[in-house]
Amino acid sequence: MERTHPFKHPPSLTALDDLPNRLERLHLAGYFRAIGSSLDCLGAAVIGVLGLRRSLRYGDLGNAEKALRTVEPADDSATKLQAEFAKFFDETKQAAGPEDWLEWTNQYRNMFVHRGRRASYHEIVPRDYLFYDAQSRLIPRATSVTHLARYPDRSEIEGLIKGRELFLGESAESTLSGIFESCQRFEQEVCAEMVSIWNLRRLDPLLILQPIEQWRVKIKTNTFPGYEAREAFVPSELNLHESSAHRMKCAAVGDADRVEVWEGSPWTE
Repeated sequence: MERTHPFKHPPSLTALDDLPNRLERLHLAGYFRAIGSSLDCLGAAVIGVLGLRRSLRYGDLGNAEKALRTVEPADDSATKLQAEFAKFFDETKQAAGPEDWLEWTNQYRNMFVHRGRRASYHEIVPRDYLFYDAQSRLIPRATSVTHLARYPDRSEIEGLIKGRELFLGESAESTLSGIFESCQRFEQEVCAEMVSIWNLRRLDPLLILQPIEQWRVKIKTNTFPGYEAREAFVPSELNLHESSAHRMKCAAVGDADRVEVWEGSPWTE
């Protein structure tokens, strides 16, 4: 008869004993938030470079994909370029990883940012026997393997209702490494294509006309004065890098240009 060894976690005696689990969740949340931010920045860049009719301020990968799906074939050069990029974008995304890798990643990111977080589950896996006790008996050894949720868009209870397929079969380390490599490949190839398109636009500034919809946003105001009764901080001058100074000059936000260019616009209200 094969002997099995019961496993029981030792009780936590100090706060330090609970730290590894807390750090695990902290690192997972930071990882998916960073991945989500990089993908949303990519989406905003796609909206800007391709001249899509979506807000730049609220631009993210989801809005970029929706805009690309609405591009209809036409004879003008701008639409042709957008349609070709939409096909390239979809093919590049599919080739960067397994089926629905990006959808799963976004769901996990949204779970950490917006929803109740799923519990962490660990598989206890035997390790090679290396040590003997005083009676020359092998001392069992084991390690803990973390598995990420199979359906991150479900709550804990909804995941249990779904059935026994709660987790991915691979370790969390394999999943996270794979996502990183997929995102890196996807973003590098998409950015390289956008650089090519941007170079075409520099040679022909009228190739794509930037749509006004990219700046049509309803700015939300507030009356928050801060926690100390102090007047607003109004700097007399700003020291900027030359690239930032060039952007400010192009935007006409200096004292000499601001009133003449922007007076009466929604941004001054």
